[in-house]
Amino acid sequence: MKRIPFQTTAAIAVITVAASAAEKNTDPTLADYRWHNDKVKFEKLSDKGLKYEQITLIKPFQVGRPRPAIPFATSRTPGKAGSITQRKVTVNLVEEAGVARSATPIKFGLPLPHSGLYDLASMRVLAPDGRELPAQFTATAFWPDDSLKWVLVDFQAKLGANQSANYEVEFGSEIVHGKQDSPLGVNETDDVIIVSTGAIEVVIDKQRFNILRSVKANGQQIAESAVEGMRLIDERGQLFTLSGAKPKNVTVEEQGSEKVVVAVAGDYADAEGKTYMSYVTRITFRNGSARVTVAHTHVNTYVKTEFTDITSLSMPMRLSGPLAKSVAYWPQKGGKWREMGVDLAAHGRFSLLQAHEDRICTVSGSGDATTGPSTSGRYPGVLRIEGADNAVNMVCHEFWQRWPKGFEVSRSDFRIELLPKQWGKQYGLDFPRYGMGSELPHWLLYPFVEGKYRFKWGMSFTTRVTFDFGSQTPLEELRSDANAPVIAVLPASWYAQTKAMGGMAAPVDKQMAQWDTYVAKAYEQDMARKAKYREYGFFNYGDWYGERGRNWGNNEYDLAHGFFTQFVRTGRRDYFRLALAAARHQADVDCVHAYPDPFYVGANHPHSIGHTGTTSHEPMHATWSCRSKVHGGLDHDFAGTGALNGHTWTDGMMDAWYLAGEAQVMNACIAIGEQIAWAMSKNFNALGSHERSAGWALRAIMAIYRGTYDPVYLEAAKRIAVVPLREQKFDKGGAWPHILPLGHSGGHRRAIGNNLFLVGILLAGLKDYHAETGDLRVERSLIFGARWVMKAWDPDAGGWPYSAGRNGERFLERVTPQVTMLIIEPLAYMAHFTNDAKMMQCVETAFRTVAHSDPPTMGKAIAMRMNFSASVMGQIQQWQADHR
Repeated sequence: MKRIPFQTTAAIAVITVAASAAEKNTDPTLADYRWHNDKVKFEKLSDKGLKYEQITLIKPFQVGRPRPAIPFATSRTPGKAGSITQRKVTVNLVEEAGVARSATPIKFGLPLPHSGLYDLASMRVLAPDGRELPAQFTATAFWPDDSLKWVLVDFQAKLGANQSANYEVEFGSEIVHGKQDSPLGVNETDDVIIVSTGAIEVVIDKQRFNILRSVKANGQQIAESAVEGMRLIDERGQLFTLSGAKPKNVTVEEQGSEKVVVAVAGDYADAEGKTYMSYVTRITFRNGSARVTVAHTHVNTYVKTEFTDITSLSMPMRLSGPLAKSVAYWPQKGGKWREMGVDLAAHGRFSLLQAHEDRICTVSGSGDATTGPSTSGRYPGVLRIEGADNAVNMVCHEFWQRWPKGFEVSRSDFRIELLPKQWGKQYGLDFPRYGMGSELPHWLLYPFVEGKYRFKWGMSFTTRVTFDFGSQTPLEELRSDANAPVIAVLPASWYAQTKAMGGMAAPVDKQMAQWDTYVAKAYEQDMARKAKYREYGFFNYGDWYGERGRNWGNNEYDLAHGFFTQFVRTGRRDYFRLALAAARHQADVDCVHAYPDPFYVGANHPHSIGHTGTTSHEPMHATWSCRSKVHGGLDHDFAGTGALNGHTWTDGMMDAWYLAGEAQVMNACIAIGEQIAWAMSKNFNALGSHERSAGWALRAIMAIYRGTYDPVYLEAAKRIAVVPLREQKFDKGGAWPHILPLGHSGGHRRAIGNNLFLVGILLAGLKDYHAETGDLRVERSLIFGARWVMKAWDPDAGGWPYSAGRNGERFLERVTPQVTMLIIEPLAYMAHFTNDAKMMQCVETAFRTVAHSDPPTMGKAIAMRMNFSASVMGQIQQWQADHR
C-alpha cells in the first residue's frame, strides 16, 4: 500500500477513498486509524471553504424575542411558606486528590419538591460540628407554582487530604439563616465594576475591557492584565484585542455574600476598531479570597468564510514591578514533580508548551521552544511568578487535556497561551523531529493547517485560569481545586423524592444492582479507550471518537445525561466529571454559535468529521468542509441542519445547569430552545422516514421547558407533536408505516413498516409532552404506538428487531438488543398509565437482558443504553412498589 507523503501545507481534511471494512467497524483498531493516515490529503490555508454569499437562505423566519437571559434568580415569592417546615439533607464531601484544602470552593445544585419551599432565606448550610457556615443560595429553576425546584448552593470548606466529611443543608419555613457579614461587594459605575473580596480589590473596565484592569491588596497594586486583555493574532499577523472595542454586554451575572461573577461579551478588535471573532469572559470572585477565576470562551463569529485561521491566542499579565523568577514543576518517575525555578534576571525568559496530551517542551533563555528539552508528561498547569515585592500563583485548568497550551514568561510580563504559536507549517506532522513520537493521527490533525489554528464558523472553546493574587495557596492545592474539585454528593433517595430530575430509582438493597455493575464496567472501558484513542485537545476534550473510523461523535446519544443520572443514583464522582466535560464540549463545540443563515444559529451538530463537518455516511467525500447541495440544490453546509437532524439533545446540558450551575452550558441550551421555537418547529410539516427527528426535537424542547416553564417552548413542542399525530395510521397497525430504506428493511424492497428504535424515540418525545400537558390526542397516540411496538416483541431474545411491518412482522430475523433502551422508556410509561402488566413485564425482561449483556466500550454505545435508563429504572421501581 503506497503511502502519500506528508506535505508542508498540512492538516488532514479529506478522506477520499471508499469505506473499508475497518471504517464500518464501530470500534476500530489503531491499525485501522493507521490505514486512514495512509489515505489522506490535506487542507490548504488558502482554501477557506464556502463563502457567506454561497449560503442561500433556506427558510425565512422571524425570531419573536431577544434570547432569554441565563436564569440565575432570587425567590419569586419571598416569605411564602411551603409544605416543608424543617428538613436536613446530608451533603457528603470527599477530598480525592490527597491534598489538603484550606478553603476549597463547593458548588452544587440542590433539588426541592413541588411546593416544598419558596424562600431562599429559609436555607442554611451546617458544618459537621453543627455550626452554620457562610453560604449563598441562588435559584436556578422553579416549579410552575413558583416554588423552588433547583437551588445552587455555594460555600467554602476546609478538608484534610483524603478526608470525608458530612455537611448538611437545612431548610424549611421555620428556618432562618443567620446574619452573614461578608466583605464581598460590588460597586458599579458607567465606566468600571469594582469587586472587593476582603482580600483583594479588582477593577474591571467596562469601556475598554482587558479582563483585570488592576488588582490591589491593602491599597497596593499587585498585578494587572496587559492593556490588550487578550492577544489574538490572525493568519496574517494582525493583532486583535479585547480592549480594541467597547464590550457589547457587561453584567454582574451572579452576586451574593459568597460569590460574584461578572460576565463580559464582545468582539475582538484591531487598533482601528475593526472587529474579528468574539468572546464571552466570566470572572469569578469569592468571599475573603485572593483567588480570581477567569473563564474565557473564544467564539468564531467570523462568517464571511466557512473556515477562519489564526496564529495564536494568549492572555498577557503583569506584576506591579519587574519579574524576577518563575517556578514550574517538572514530571518525575512515580508521578512526582520536581520544582524548576528560572532566574529571569539571568535567563530573561522561560516558556513551557504542552505540545500534545503527553509531551512537554520547555525553554529558559533565548531560543526556540521547540528546540528545548522535551519529555513525556502531562503538565498540571501550574505556575508561580515572583517579582521583587509580590508574587502570583496560577493554574490553567485541564492544561494537558485541552492541549496545546503554554506559558511564556519574560522580565516584563507573563502570558497564558490558550493557543500557542505553532513552530512551523508541519505542526503535528513532524513531531518525531522533536522527540515527540509519531505524527498526530488524522482525527487530531483537523484544526492544524500550515502552522495555523483552523476554526469553522460557529465553533468555540473555553479556557479556565485561576489566579491566586495572595500567593498563599500552595500550587498543589491550587491545581487540585482546579482539576480535581471537591464534588458534593447528596443521597440518591432525595433526588428520587423531589422528582426534580423526573422519576429516579434510588438503590434499594440489590434491586437493579446489576445495572450499576454494567455501567461501572462500561465506564472503565470507555476511560481506557479515551486514552488509547487520545480523545483530548482544545476542541475534542469531552467527546468520544471512532464511529465508522473517522467521526467525532458529538456525544451521541447524550452521554452527559446518562452519566449525570448515574452519578445521582450512585454518587460516583468520576461519572460527574465525565458528564460535565461532555456537557461543556456540547455547549462549546457541537452547538452552532454563528452562521450565515440565522435559521441554524443554536442548532446542534450531528456526529461529524472534526465535529462540524460531513458525516461518516458519505464514504467518498467525508470532509470537514461541507460544499454540498441540499434542499433543492441550494448551497449549504450539511452540519447546520437544525433540530430536525435527529441528533439534538439537551437533557445532559440541563443536568449540568441543575447540578453545577454551568452558565455557558445553559446559554447554549437556551440557544437550542430558541432555534427549535422560532425556526425548526414553525417549518416542521412532515414526519419523513426518520421518526427520531421529531422525537429528539420534542425531547430537547421539553427538557428546556421543564427547567424554565417558558410557554414559548411548550407551544413549540405542540407544533412538533401535531405532525406525528396527524400522520399516525391508527387503522394500519397503529404506527407510522412508510416504505423503508433498504438498510432498515434487511434488503426487502418497498417493504412498508417502521424502524423500532426510531419509533421508540418518537414515542419518548410524545411521552415527555404528554407528561406535562395530559393531552388526550397524545395519550391515544402513545397507546396505539406502544401496542404496535409490542407486536414485534421477541420473548425468546428479550428484545426487538431493527424494523417491523404494520402488524409487527420482522424484516430481519436477528434481534438487535443494542437499541433496546431506545425503545422501552415510553412502554414503561404507558404500562403505568394503562396498568398493563404484560407490557411492564416485557420492559423488565428487556432491561434485564441489556444489564446482563457485555458492556460496551464506545461512547455512542454507552450513551445509547444510558440515556433513558434512569427513567426506565424509576418506572420499574415504582411498578414493583405498587404491584409487588
